[in-house]
Amino acid sequence: NGPGTLPDANWRTDPMTPAGTGVVDIAAMVAALPRAEWHVVEFDDCATDIFEAIAASRRYLLDSGLSRGC
Repeated sequence: NGPGTLPDANWRTDPMTPAGTGVVDIAAMVAALPRAEWHVVEFDDCATDIFEAIAASRRYLLDSGLSRGC
């Protein structure tokens, strides 16, 4: 979800945060691609444990109704 805060966020150097906890408007991004069949969570560098961040991102996408689980 990109760096966690603005205005000092630097996507090139700041670690990424789970979906729904950072500065990226995930709901708007999903809405912009209504025919997308997959929603992929990817981290280059994570601010926390990467597996916990993936699980938190999945929970956010499912709990907010933005995505369906498999």
